[in-house]
Amino acid sequence: MGRATLSGTALGGEHAPRGVHTSSIPWGGSGLNRIVARRLRSTLTYLVIGAVIGPLVGMFTGALDGLPLLGPVVRGVSVGLMIGAVVGLGEEFFVPITSRRLRFAQLNILRFGVYVLAIQGALIVVNVLSPFLTEGQSIAAATLDYTGGPYLWRDAALAVLATLVLIPALQLRRLHHPSELWKLVTGRYHYPKEEDLVFLWADLAESTPIAEKLGHVGYSHLLRDLYADLSEPILAWRGRVYQHLGDGVIVTWTTRSLPDAAAVRCFFDMVRHLESHAEHYRAEYGLVPKIRGAVHTGPVVLTWVGEAKKELAYHGDTLNAAARMQAACKPLGVSLLVSERVARGVERLAGMTARSVGEVELRGKEAPLPLFTVEAGTGHVA
Repeated sequence: MGRATLSGTALGGEHAPRGVHTSSIPWGGSGLNRIVARRLRSTLTYLVIGAVIGPLVGMFTGALDGLPLLGPVVRGVSVGLMIGAVVGLGEEFFVPITSRRLRFAQLNILRFGVYVLAIQGALIVVNVLSPFLTEGQSIAAATLDYTGGPYLWRDAALAVLATLVLIPALQLRRLHHPSELWKLVTGRYHYPKEEDLVFLWADLAESTPIAEKLGHVGYSHLLRDLYADLSEPILAWRGRVYQHLGDGVIVTWTTRSLPDAAAVRCFFDMVRHLESHAEHYRAEYGLVPKIRGAVHTGPVVLTWVGEAKKELAYHGDTLNAAARMQAACKPLGVSLLVSERVARGVERLAGMTARSVGEVELRGKEAPLPLFTVEAGTGHVA
């Protein structure tokens, strides 16, 4: 196998690495867009949460009204499912689209109004249908009884109160990955622990001239949009963001993801997702951002650090090597570099080509590292 350095020598080792073919590698998939599928899964989660919280609230209000348990519980489940559907669809499909068009206050005022109306509407529908279905009361009479009775205003107050709690909770849910919070509470990684992980390090290409062109405020707006777009494939491929570092992002997976090459496929979905928003970037910034990436796997040590601010830190040479690999993309003229173990994971994936770039001398590393570039075909990443 040839050796390539970052000092401008030609690439060697054009033959395929052991276990990796240079022809198209089988890359199977269901054909369903993974980003839409991920949003639908999240919407289902909101439905489940609604189905759990709804009957609890129903039991509480039923106890206040002195009603038998069954009726309020059934109505609570129905209301919870309807609210869960509205909030889930809103957060997963509406908010990502409108968040770029509206200011923060405007978005949350709109959220507040929609969710209050959704909760109140669900309560009206259930409280009108309940006597219609169980007592044979007409829709008109049931509507008049509910809207003219004492429960309407109490339910309206509950809808406002619930929304005031809901919106901050929706904002906070992205602050930490749920698994991180669980690990913090249970004390996992209280002491350093070694684990084998996969890292994707993706950076904005040509960031310095872009920053000079846009200025620091414009550049910050660009990074905000960039991170938002990169997040969609990360969530779709079930990656966990370790850090947003400068103009890049570090994402991790367990090694169980290697056979499916989730990190590699995530990178190409990032590229395609950015391309799908090219019109927005051209209109706002006069350019379309491109990324370079590296995928590496190996042992790292995880531990919680800091007292003023707790953070789950990853220590070890694997992460350092991934950073050096990402930096090597530009002089080697490729958009993605992967290490040998990762390259072997793509060998069953159709629509991809893996090619050796030889043994590359990375800055700060004593021994050269065999690296490969992976090129995606025109087929959809699914």
